[in-house]
Amino acid sequence: MMESDAIDKIVELSSAKSAHDQISRETENSVVAVHNNFQLKDIEKYLPEKRRFQAHLRTNEIQSFVVYADDMARQVSTVSASVGQHPDEEQSSQVSDPVPVFVDPDEMSAQAVFDLGNVTVPLHADNKATVTLTKTAEYREFCRRNGESATQRTFAEWLEDWRDFITAYNSEGEVLPFAAVIAAVRNYEVSEKNEAGSEEKNFGTRKTALSEVNAKNADRLPAFIDFACKPYKELSERKLSMRVAIRNGSDPQFTVRAVQFETVQEDIATEFVDLLQDRLGGGGGLFRVLIGSI
Repeated sequence: MMESDAIDKIVELSSAKSAHDQISRETENSVVAVHNNFQLKDIEKYLPEKRRFQAHLRTNEIQSFVVYADDMARQVSTVSASVGQHPDEEQSSQVSDPVPVFVDPDEMSAQAVFDLGNVTVPLHADNKATVTLTKTAEYREFCRRNGESATQRTFAEWLEDWRDFITAYNSEGEVLPFAAVIAAVRNYEVSEKNEAGSEEKNFGTRKTALSEVNAKNADRLPAFIDFACKPYKELSERKLSMRVAIRNGSDPQFTVRAVQFETVQEDIATEFVDLLQDRLGGGGGLFRVLIGSI
């Protein structure tokens, strides 16, 4: 009569062989079950080729993103079209399921997923390309300066440093000579004149106090400035308007604040989306541009 330990060993070996055979079938012999509690070990790195293509391009240039995405989408399309196709049939250049491109306008980024699959055949979504635009140095400076206060000297030096991008206007919308603007900022002075008086009457006394503030060179100071720059390298140049305000005191402070900045940001994001749709639209239906992220 066979002992129970021997029976358990036979059952264990039988189960191990069954598990090994099933795992081998499901993974095309690229994963094996080892003896240690049937722990799974991936042996893909030992195979001549990977089981599937996995890559993630990351770039900040739209053109590089478009070139790579178009090439990858055509390869995916060719493979998909050739599955189940007769050898003599011509391979189609159209893809039945366009590659989704998810655009996030807030982050100024877009991601193409070449192996997302669908509800019926969900894939691993690990073959991607992502483009994230980088602000130009000029636009970064515009955003940094927005809402920031500066002394006369600092503000004058800032105007001089970025004079190639700046046009100054008075409150009437007239362009001011740049040299005059710099001189007016550097020589801006505030003086305060106080006067006090009293008047005696039979039935009372009236006291008055007058205060007058005089600002030297105020008529040559800019009320608005236009900061012209490309916010992102591959987008169009824009004139970004900023309002100039002065807080008087012993040490006057100059503040510039962007006019309708949220609207400007929305317009920039819209241009980014339109540019992507235009660049990817020539791919023969290879792409479907969607607003959002996954």
